[in-house]
Amino acid sequence: TVIARNYISRFGGIDLIALDSERLALFEVRYRRRDHFGSATVSAFLARQYRVLMASHTFMASSRGYCNRHCRFDIITLHGLRGS
Repeated sequence: TVIARNYISRFGGIDLIALDSERLALFEVRYRRRDHFGSATVSAFLARQYRVLMASHTFMASSRGYCNRHCRFDIITLHGLRGS
């Protein structure tokens, strides 16, 4: 069940937050049409992961119903031209 899309906090954002059974699933989506400047996977570097983690703390602290749930973090990477 999707809870939030494009959640923004002062630390950064989370692309998608969902509830998977009793666990929060937090998704970071990275897309690259070309890999001239690095692949979509490489673009999810450590600093970006830290911002997602800090944004998740903000979300859970401000959402009473979700503050004590276990979480999982997923990174979805896509590459290539859209529609191909």
